[in-house]
Amino acid sequence: MNAGWSNWNLTPDGTDVIAGAAQYSTDGSTWLDMWKGTSDANPGVREPLLSNYSVTGLANSDLYLRFITYNQTNPADTSGGFRYMQLRTAGAGSWGEGGFLQNQMQLEVTTVPEPAALSLLALSGGLALLRRRPRA
Repeated sequence: MNAGWSNWNLTPDGTDVIAGAAQYSTDGSTWLDMWKGTSDANPGVREPLLSNYSVTGLANSDLYLRFITYNQTNPADTSGGFRYMQLRTAGAGSWGEGGFLQNQMQLEVTTVPEPAALSLLALSGGLALLRRRPRA
């Protein structure tokens, strides 16, 4: 995952720490941080936000992404503090092809065939690809 320029304003709510994060999940319930900043660190501009962030071994077909702000000290408080994020999701045509595309969020997914779906057989120094028979 790549995500270019972003700006995070995470102003604390009294003693409560406000956090912001870019996260992913495979079930929509349990979230893992790709990036996290807090009002203690006051992240401001992040460029890039994510640079070739890689995850392997997910072995599933669903992937959820979210960008979020929240009260880290008191998660039940959904309105305290001052928080916003700006994410660059587009570019200007005048930036040229390289400048425009590199400023887009990009998610690259590599799929791996199911082990039973394909069989490889080595024959005389070469490989033969055999199709799986349909189930009866």
